[in-house]
Amino acid sequence: MGRLRRYRTAFGRYKRGKGFGIHSPFAFGFVLKVLRERNPYYAYSNLESLRKLVISHTRHHFRHPRIISLKNAKIIFRVANYFNPLNVLQVGTSYGVSTVSVLSVSGKSHIYLCEPNLADYPVTADVLAEYSTRISHFTDVEAGIAAYEAAMAISRKNSGVARQDENVDWRKAPFVLINNIADEREYAEVSAFLSSLLKAEAVVVMRNLARSERVRLLWSKFCAEATFGMSFSNDKLAVFVVNRKLPRQDFSIWF
Repeated sequence: MGRLRRYRTAFGRYKRGKGFGIHSPFAFGFVLKVLRERNPYYAYSNLESLRKLVISHTRHHFRHPRIISLKNAKIIFRVANYFNPLNVLQVGTSYGVSTVSVLSVSGKSHIYLCEPNLADYPVTADVLAEYSTRISHFTDVEAGIAAYEAAMAISRKNSGVARQDENVDWRKAPFVLINNIADEREYAEVSAFLSSLLKAEAVVVMRNLARSERVRLLWSKFCAEATFGMSFSNDKLAVFVVNRKLPRQDFSIWF
């Protein structure tokens, strides 16, 4: 049903992906200059090399987690590059390419990575080796969220020059990347944390909406609870920008 729905909505998503029917200046710019940006970035070649490394390590494995597409790795980089967060909470990863997508933006950024099965994929250590000092790994999502919240509290206390967008210091706003949800307990912990983000400004990125029922339900719940802010989704990857100055709108687009 998910694939059939994507086919039915393809033309409408394609039109909105070109900017047609989008009246919000923020949404128009975000779609064309971030989600659908076609110009190359400095990080792309490294992401491509790391993805090839993962493929070379997994090609002889009969079963292995799906490797993030280069297209999605680039999208995640561009979204992170736009908001330039100092601290990121990431839930789930297999091979670390999405993690590098975020960390490639700035040498000052730090990721709080919640992944109980990281040791199951030895190639991940090679992918993340260059960035290991900027990654705090947690096998328990509750501990990871607590550490992330503590880091965010410290960040908000520190002053400094930061990029301003819509009068929001996005560098110090929460930025969450969700690749997958391991189990029902993790779903409950992450869901509660995301609900707490709806009171102010935040950016939430979710992958694998078409493949993971838990991620899909989490996205639907988050969108239903939000009273302001904008969502952008191609039914596989989605971004929600929580901002009190943005009206509550959902954009199903092609990117």
